[in-house]
Amino acid sequence: IICPMLEKENKNVFDGKAKATKENFSNLKQVDSMLIIYPKLTPSSVLVETGYGVALTKKMVIFYNEELPFILDKAGENIHHVKTCKYSSLDEISNILESNGMALFEDYNNE
Repeated sequence: IICPMLEKENKNVFDGKAKATKENFSNLKQVDSMLIIYPKLTPSSVLVETGYGVALTKKMVIFYNEELPFILDKAGENIHHVKTCKYSSLDEISNILESNGMALFEDYNNE
């Protein structure tokens, strides 16, 4: 599991953009699966990471609360390694993860 925020001693101090970008994209190449939480329709670097993961064909589950940006809206139906799941609370995401584990990443629409 790679989550840069979990590795930080001080959650209010961020790495510089160049360092964060270099480490983040290097780490994304190494992972097998990606879990994305997109709480609201807003510009965010998570969209860049999501696009990179799609391009690298990483197994991906995208939890979204309100809606997804236009190009991702039907990704779960049209990209075999991507699932999308609408959620209403973080507890709901937690329950889905606990009850499904890594199987959540294995049952894809077009396989």
